[in-house]
Amino acid sequence: EEFSESYHIDKVFHILMSICVALFLSVYFQRPVPLVLAVLAIGISYELYQTWHDIVFVGSYDLRRLLIDSLGDIFADFAGAIFFVWWIWPHIK
Repeated sequence: EEFSESYHIDKVFHILMSICVALFLSVYFQRPVPLVLAVLAIGISYELYQTWHDIVFVGSYDLRRLLIDSLGDIFADFAGAIFFVWWIWPHIK
């Protein structure tokens, strides 16, 4: 986990995963705003689960670090969804 956070590999994976999720969901959504909101809802749900898991099973109670990491991950999910809508979606429509 330290390696992942030190080189921001976690953020790169969040961006790539949100692009993949947006690609999958683009079949069901015809407009960009609901697509971005759906990707964000999935990302926020995952971050809530990850925070709960870290608190309950890992015993990590540093809520400030968890909050900063989660907000960064959600921003990376948003960036990936916006990139998909801006760059990829026009080429596949």
